[in-house]
Amino acid sequence: MMTPIKASAEHPERDKKLRGFPICGRCGIQRDCKVRPCERYYRELAEPYNSIIGFASNEKDRVLSANSKNQISFLATLGIHEEYTFPICKAENLLSPTYWFANRGGCWFCPNQKIQELELLYRCYPQYWDELMEIQRMPNKVTELFNRTQTLYDIEKEILTGVQMKFFMGDLVSEGRGVLNVNL
Repeated sequence: MMTPIKASAEHPERDKKLRGFPICGRCGIQRDCKVRPCERYYRELAEPYNSIIGFASNEKDRVLSANSKNQISFLATLGIHEEYTFPICKAENLLSPTYWFANRGGCWFCPNQKIQELELLYRCYPQYWDELMEIQRMPNKVTELFNRTQTLYDIEKEILTGVQMKFFMGDLVSEGRGVLNVNL
């Protein structure tokens, strides 16, 4: 996030600017922090290998693509469909705690989050919100926007109006998903 961009023929206006926030809709975090380190590790292996991944058996395109990359899906091998994975993960205590109040379990700094999820971050994990605000205050970023349309200042202002969370928490109660102890 705080790494300067090296010379770019495609976007020279970004040269030497700081990356800032992940780009909404295109996860550079996945690429830079997960995929590339794994690829470097695999290149160093002398023996043939297979990676074990978790694509469900009904995700045919993903499973076929994975098989071409020395990846094997244990779920596909066992014939487990996507709709059965949630109860399995729940029974094995593998679910992120965010599944109890959010429809996605992405990274806490993801710009694709809904305003309600950002509000939970703001209220329940202020240390992470402070880290995001530190990036927002950094000069010389590629963009000042956190997501496609708003800075964190805009999002914080929306959160402080309190409207979004009250709707969201009401939806959770009506769905029977419980309520977190969050100060509104």
